Amino acid sequence: MAIMLTHSRPDDVPRRPWPAWALSIGLHSVMFVILALCLQTTPRPNAVPSTAERTVGIVLAVLPPSEHREEFSDESQATAGEASLGTALSAPDRSSASTDNSADGVASVEPPLLANLALPNRADARLHDSSLLGLTAQPRLRVSDVRGAVLPGLGDEVILAADVVEAQPAGPSGPPGQVSLFGSPAAVGHSFVFVIDRSNSMGDGGLGVLAAAEVELLKALAGLRVTHKFQIVAYNERASYFNESGLAPATEANRNAVRPFFDALAATGGTEHERALQAALRLKPDVIFLFTDGGDPHLNTSQLAQLAARAGSATSIHCLQFGRGPLPEKDNFMMRLADRTRGSYGYIDMNQTRRSPK
Repeated sequence: MAIMLTHSRPDDVPRRPWPAWALSIGLHSVMFVILALCLQTTPRPNAVPSTAERTVGIVLAVLPPSEHREEFSDESQATAGEASLGTALSAPDRSSASTDNSADGVASVEPPLLANLALPNRADARLHDSSLLGLTAQPRLRVSDVRGAVLPGLGDEVILAADVVEAQPAGPSGPPGQVSLFGSPAAVGHSFVFVIDRSNSMGDGGLGVLAAAEVELLKALAGLRVTHKFQIVAYNERASYFNESGLAPATEANRNAVRPFFDALAATGGTEHERALQAALRLKPDVIFLFTDGGDPHLNTSQLAQLAARAGSATSIHCLQFGRGPLPEKDNFMMRLADRTRGSYGYIDMNQTRRSPK
């Protein structure tokens, strides 16, 4: 029996296969390396360019001149209007995307849309060559529209001082006038306002003060010059003015218009002393004469203080109270008003006053 011995070579030994987990790790490692290389070399579509590569577009929006300009009633509305206009100018329309119109591929920015923008009409205006851009030719300033030529040796301070003096309103000219009514002390000034109560008790059916006041006023106005001014405020619950435009010069024509003014007055209704005096103070006269019987409603302490503060040091108020018989009150609001405003007070007993013919 023969026994054969076989010698195995190393090449005949079977190889053991790679484990599955080792193959998986190796495959995934290779994929991660390839993905990392792709991310480094491929630019992102939404990447922000660097400072050196950023393209900036500038859009100029020119507003055409408008003949009508809206004015705001208060600062809050003006601020809101400025804010909305600034937003419209600075914020582009998000709905319109940038387009590439140039040969080099540079993106152009669409101009912002301005709401309610009134563009000039070509048929109504002569446009400059630049009208395609929305520009209109502006009128040139003439030499007469600006300050005159500067004389040699005059600086800006001298010119500005002269401008201030020229802009100041002219003050009263000539000597002041004097007015005395029903024997009252003479009131001195350049402007006079006569505030006359025209309530029911002041008419012919009552005290008859309106007719007597007309005669006294005509005498007083005859002594004034044309450089003096006057106004008549006749009041009950509301006021009627001799001159709707304000203080009137004491010309002959204005003096002759006083009588028709009184003829048109009717003595009716109640009284509003404070409202009439406030209307007279708004004219800022030198002197105010108040004609009234002092009927209700009387002015209280607070109202007197407000009137005195409004008069200040510029206006004096002289009060004339009318009645029949002795003075009914030794201390009334008319006395206190005259005292607080450097004026005079007088009481006129209509029983002892003769009515002069017109």
